[in-house]
Amino acid sequence: MERAVKPLDDLIKRAKSSPQHIVLAEGADPRIVSGAIRAAKEGVARITLIGEPHEVATKVGAHNLGDLPISIVDSRTSGLLARFGNAYQELRAHKNVSPHVARRLMSKPLNFAAMMVHLGLAD
Repeated sequence: MERAVKPLDDLIKRAKSSPQHIVLAEGADPRIVSGAIRAAKEGVARITLIGEPHEVATKVGAHNLGDLPISIVDSRTSGLLARFGNAYQELRAHKNVSPHVARRLMSKPLNFAAMMVHLGLAD
């Protein structure tokens, strides 16, 4: 069992030396919240949870976040939505995606999270 722990310890040590910004699209899933809190507490990453803020906060509420580097973003109302819609439109220009469709697609948590990574706003 000790062998399996060592590689994981090495991975955590490397991650702590250069914490990344991780975006998680399933922000209201208790398993995701638990993992996000653990990663933030261990200093492995800065976390953005995507989801409806009240719903995510309810799941997070049982935990004391204190000063942990965890933020909650609602993909449906984010100030980034117009930018993401424009970026998606450019990426799919050959498909003639309308601004309305691009914005609607970007409001979905998985698409929003993927665009954060694509635009370098998360790792």
